[in-house]
Amino acid sequence: MNILIVDDEQHVLGGIRNGVEWDRLPFLNRYEARNTKEARKILESVPIQVLLCDIEMPTENGLSLLEWLREWNTDIQTIFMTSYAEFNYAQRALQLGSFEYFLKPIEYEKLTEILRKAAENIEEKEIQKQYERYGYYWIENESSRRESFWIDLIDNSEDVSKQWIEHEIQKRHLDLGFNENLVLMVIRFVPKQKTDWRDDEMIQFRLCNQLKICLEERFADTQRVKMDAIWKESSTRWSVVFKVNDTEKQLWLELGSAVSKFRKRLKPFYDEFSVYFSEVVDVCGIYEQAIRIRQMMFNNIAYANGFFLVNEYKPDSEFELLCDVDRIIDLLMTEDEEGLQDYLKKLIDMAGKNPGAGEQVIHKLLVDWTQAIFLYLHRNKIEADKLFATADFRTRYIEAGKSVRDCRDYLNYIVQEAIHYRNYSRMFDDIIWKVEQYIEDHLEENLTRASIAEIVYLNPDYMAQMFKGKKGISLMKYIRNRRMEKAKEYLLTTELPVYSIALKTGYPTSSYFAKQFKEFYGIGPNEYRKCYG
Repeated sequence: MNILIVDDEQHVLGGIRNGVEWDRLPFLNRYEARNTKEARKILESVPIQVLLCDIEMPTENGLSLLEWLREWNTDIQTIFMTSYAEFNYAQRALQLGSFEYFLKPIEYEKLTEILRKAAENIEEKEIQKQYERYGYYWIENESSRRESFWIDLIDNSEDVSKQWIEHEIQKRHLDLGFNENLVLMVIRFVPKQKTDWRDDEMIQFRLCNQLKICLEERFADTQRVKMDAIWKESSTRWSVVFKVNDTEKQLWLELGSAVSKFRKRLKPFYDEFSVYFSEVVDVCGIYEQAIRIRQMMFNNIAYANGFFLVNEYKPDSEFELLCDVDRIIDLLMTEDEEGLQDYLKKLIDMAGKNPGAGEQVIHKLLVDWTQAIFLYLHRNKIEADKLFATADFRTRYIEAGKSVRDCRDYLNYIVQEAIHYRNYSRMFDDIIWKVEQYIEDHLEENLTRASIAEIVYLNPDYMAQMFKGKKGISLMKYIRNRRMEKAKEYLLTTELPVYSIALKTGYPTSSYFAKQFKEFYGIGPNEYRKCYG
């Protein structure tokens, strides 16, 4: 809520600015103007809900400003202040719908209270407008009234008492018996990736339209099932409430048949499709069933292409997926990739077929499997935490917890990456070449075994041993030799001062560089340049 204060006297603006208890008022922004011209610009560019305006101002008074304002804005709450107790002013202010009119000098406590009442008046009018729009909408559209009732019931976390439900049914004039048998069905699907927002709009239209057609085709000739309402909860979730006169098993078979036809017609537009059915309950029971279905959907990350009943659901606490870390490591160490894939498939199948395989179960599988991979790499002298310290890996790990399919993709990914790098780490020539290139490009930096090993994701001691075995010289001596050779090159081919050469070859001070150079060549860098440069 915004307020505009208009007065041609600076001390009045300052007094209002400091005297009013603004922390008691709901105004987010305060704007000030010294005349009606400035005020018009603000009113044309910023939504103003309250206008606090002086009447007597040069060129144009506040009443004229309100006359102009009323031509296109009838809702703004105006409070006039004046130094003259003239009846004509008060009369005209009332005719223009002014909220309040008071005399200067300003009593700031009184003004604070007037502004508070004006703000409350605005809020009450806005609520009234919402109710008017709300009521008109329900009267004009019965299906929308039904949908709105169910949405309000299911999302009402504060009051779902019998009294509230009865009141809402009567208020919305719904033909809904309090003790009727009802079934809640929630459809959840994963759409194919789209490149145009219009594709998404079309698929949503087809989804709603085809579902209605299939249900009407299956149940049009019977009173056993009647669709009371259907509404969209999100871009991937729709809900339906049925009135049913039959609670036998055949009901679920026929509902399944109708939805199967619906799925078949929309097959080109979705990847995965799940349907969740509540138990048969009365109106009061729908809220509880909706909560249970949402819990079931949250936990059923298998996203199996089938139907799920609330009364058959087993929560995470009743389902445990055991992952043998030692077995995974043994299969990796023996390079039994076929056995590893078979074991992975077994775990994934177990999770995918059990509705209780929720996020906690999948998270444990991810943790156990990742731990096994890291231990395996560690045994192969590979630093797994460095190898997988990438944004791509973090994204894959986070996405893996969303569904069994994503979990499977992640586990396959991390296995393949681990095996690939294990094989690469055995290609000693490639590893050594990469280390040499890194040293050559970073001679000016503080090179250590740890920093170099990090670029090839190997254990520093193992990498240093590998290097010495292939080159016949220790890693640190090799670095020193390359630095001395580079320093000699700079001395012979450039006019760089010695301190610059020291920095470019990784030595922090010229004195330390000179000492190392003399130990290596038997002569200091300045003397070397004089003799051979």
